[in-house]
Amino acid sequence: KKTAVKDISPIIASVGIYALFLVYPFIMNKGYHDITVTRYTVFCFISSVAAALCFLVRICSAETFSLKSFRFSPTDVSVFFFLVVSAISSSLSEFPLAALYGDAGRYMGFIMCAAMCAVYFWIASYYRINEKYFRIFGLSFLVITVFSFLQFKGLDLFGLFSSLAFDSRINFLSPFGNINVF
Repeated sequence: KKTAVKDISPIIASVGIYALFLVYPFIMNKGYHDITVTRYTVFCFISSVAAALCFLVRICSAETFSLKSFRFSPTDVSVFFFLVVSAISSSLSEFPLAALYGDAGRYMGFIMCAAMCAVYFWIASYYRINEKYFRIFGLSFLVITVFSFLQFKGLDLFGLFSSLAFDSRINFLSPFGNINVF
């Protein structure tokens, strides 16, 4: 029974990778109007769910849970140290809620730092790279590239510019090179 629980961890990591490569680049709520908060929410959701599931699998697969069952590399320790420093920095900020959410700076607050660290840990612990993932990444990159090129040339296939004021449209030429797309 313990083995069956442990065997699903690479599947969880793979689903998380699929979600980040195939679903995340195309998530939009109201076109480009609220793309930053939408991508922030989706990234945090995917990373926290995958990390929580991987952690639960790790706990359930261990005979007895202890910190000794985890092996930390120097990189793992560095990422964890970064997370601790980010938490201290956010808690000592003059505006702790803004530092927590990062809503005053493109949502790059402590929650986003924690989500990125969560992605690091579940990928480093459970993800096993193979040729299939390179193909998935290439396919996703190709679709975004074609989409971006067409939008740059003025072809708005999905009516994404309709949610923007006319003077803001120059800022949203394509998903590439736009800081609001993450």
